[in-house]
Amino acid sequence: MLDAGTLPLRHYKAWEYLLPGDEVEVKMPGVGLQLGLVLDVMPDGSGVWLYVNDVGKRLFGVDEDVEITVIKGVERPDITSPPTNSGI
Repeated sequence: MLDAGTLPLRHYKAWEYLLPGDEVEVKMPGVGLQLGLVLDVMPDGSGVWLYVNDVGKRLFGVDEDVEITVIKGVERPDITSPPTNSGI
């Protein structure tokens, strides 16, 4: 049986699926809808660096009351196809 204390921490916002270059909408309480660009994402999804239009570069943490939605994503790799053995 697995011990819950040994499992890796998962964050509910799924920011680990954002990719640098994704164009996003940023919604925060008390602030109008803003547009931005993903610069970098922490591998565990606990934080994301965005360039927010008219604000600049900003780090958002998973504990902040912010919603980040992709409006135009960069091309994602196809992880459903088996790898090819090209060059062998």
